[in-house]
Parts: sequence; C-alpha cells; structure tokens
Amino acid sequence: CIAPYADAAQLLIKADQLGLDVPIICDSVINTPEFLSLTGDLSNGIVFFNTFRDDNPDPNYQTLKKLYEEKTQNQTDIYVVNAYDCLWVLVEAAKAVGHNRAAIRDYIAALDGFQGVSGEISIDANGDREQAFYVIEIRNGTFVYKENY
Repeated sequence: CIAPYADAAQLLIKADQLGLDVPIICDSVINTPEFLSLTGDLSNGIVFFNTFRDDNPDPNYQTLKKLYEEKTQNQTDIYVVNAYDCLWVLVEAAKAVGHNRAAIRDYIAALDGFQGVSGEISIDANGDREQAFYVIEIRNGTFVYKENY
C-alpha cells in the first residue's frame, strides 16, 4: 500500500473487515506512532522498508531529533531528515562553488561520501542517491528492524 499513513490504516482496516488474509507490504509512510494507534493488532506482521532509522546513534542526528521534537512536538521522520540533509548539501555546494546554478548541480551530481544525518550520501552515474535501506516489521505495536541492505 502506498498512501499516507491514515489512508493506509483505513485500507488495512477495510481489508480486515472483508476477511482478506494476505501479506501486507507498505512503504515508509506508515513508520509513525499514529499508524500503530489507528491499526492496533491489525498491523502486526506488516513489512516495509525505510532509508531512515529512528534509533540512529549519530550525534548530529540525535541533536536534530531532540531539537525538532522539542520545537514541534512531532516525531522526527524520514521527511525531516531528508529535508535537513538536502539543505546542508545545498549549503555545502554553495560554499564550495559559489552561487552558480550549474556548478551547484555538478557539485551535487559528484557527491561521494557526504555525511548527512540520514547517513552517507553519494550520487550515482544516473543521478540517484546510493543509500542503505532497512527492512522493518511491525511486531506487537513496535517497529522491529530486520535487515540492512
């Protein structure tokens, strides 16, 4: 299911009401306490992947998490972490090459090993970010990290 967490929760509830007994695989948008609250035991066994780990021990991530959650009263998630990293990549690019759009684009395209709060950021020949992702299963109302890729 690819939907905002509230919609994904409604899909799961409706599947249960219809008696569907099939494996459920979702994307990272369900990685919220709100999804778990809406679905309860229905979410047990759901598997999804994410490029973000809330238990990341990196001190920079922990500082971001603390400040963000104190200020907003919301949980840090993949969107917060990616926005933070994007901003810092742009800042570093501008510091390195000035305010030239083409030079900033080339700097970002050549990123290799930039350490963001989401992990190491490298860009491949296709312009895609190379990054680890984590397989997560919901068990007894908690997110359990199964494997890293």
